[in-house]
Amino acid sequence: MKLKTKTLKRDIFIGILVVIIFIGVYAFCNRTQLILKQENYTFEFGEIIELTHEKFLELDEDEDRKQEVIDNTEIQSNFIMQENQEFPKVGEYEITFDFKDTQKIVKVTISDTSSPSITSPKSIEMLQNEDIKEETLKQYFQSQDLSESQLSFDISQYDKNKIGDQTIKVIAKDIYDNQTTHDYKIQNIEKPDPDKYSTKTAITKDDNGNVSQVYIEKIEKPFTLDVKLYCQHDVGARMGCDPAALYQALKYKGYCQNVSLKTFISDMPISPNDNPNNGFAGNPFGQNDPAVLETIFPSPMTSWAKKYGNVNDFSGKSVDDIIDELRKGNPVVVYVTYNFNSPRWKQWHFGRMYSNLHCFTASGYNPVNKTIRLSDPGGAREHRWVSLSTFTRSYNHKKYAIVVR
Repeated sequence: MKLKTKTLKRDIFIGILVVIIFIGVYAFCNRTQLILKQENYTFEFGEIIELTHEKFLELDEDEDRKQEVIDNTEIQSNFIMQENQEFPKVGEYEITFDFKDTQKIVKVTISDTSSPSITSPKSIEMLQNEDIKEETLKQYFQSQDLSESQLSFDISQYDKNKIGDQTIKVIAKDIYDNQTTHDYKIQNIEKPDPDKYSTKTAITKDDNGNVSQVYIEKIEKPFTLDVKLYCQHDVGARMGCDPAALYQALKYKGYCQNVSLKTFISDMPISPNDNPNNGFAGNPFGQNDPAVLETIFPSPMTSWAKKYGNVNDFSGKSVDDIIDELRKGNPVVVYVTYNFNSPRWKQWHFGRMYSNLHCFTASGYNPVNKTIRLSDPGGAREHRWVSLSTFTRSYNHKKYAIVVR
């Protein structure tokens, strides 16, 4: 009987022990734990790292245990942030997770493996035979990278003597030896005539302040044709400014070498009915007659003067056309209002024309201050520089002109 009682007590003890062990094992297996997804991470420099439980921890599917971890886990890092940025600098870091009496550590590496990008102008022009300098090129290109980077250039294949596209290499390299190389074509252009043009390098930029275009700007230099003044009054041709202006142009081009101004004017056809469309109206050597418009229009004067040289009616042409002829070395006789005043229009028997008429020989142009040089055969006996706007306004009333080539 005693043996049976001892056996029963032993069995009860063993049963209780088994239950306790089972409960302990069950509790241990089902307790809330802190489990890392992985112990080491590598992030690219510039990546924003969110310190969240979901990113680094294996969270239990059981909502209560999951919420327990989230509510009771403190996350800390020793990140050193890039200045004025939301991401850490390149380096080695740790993220610690403290949950109750448990601490887990994640090792983090921030590395820069990205190569810089290069911002290039759409086009660059250089003058033939001019040296290319790296300091100048650095003003045109930009290296863009989160890390510190520098530009360099390989110009070993660049031939400054050749016209056309010439290739250089643009190299951007950051402090972690990430590198980008870009072939870029620079257009070499021929130098303009230095006697006619000066040049300067001009730059345009985009909305972001980057250089978008580099081009050579040609700046035309002021020029004059060495037209000699011949005064109509010196030969008594009080009303003969138009043939005198033409004579100046012919002499400049080498015509009329053995013809005097007076002979030239005297040879001019006279209109029998005071119509300047047929010849000179009135008498170039006479007194002013208010009833007569004492002039000769370009068409009949050109027809007559062709026997002296290469004379062409240039009427109807623009002021720009006149300037183009001057650039070619060809003086132009122009009909304008006297002293560039407002025209005094009058209806004549041959048609409508202003009475305050005067003629000059256009003989130069200054593109810098926009003035045109007019050689006056009249009373002023001078070369006058007149603003282009003033001249244009007066000339455009009729656009009468004659060119000598």
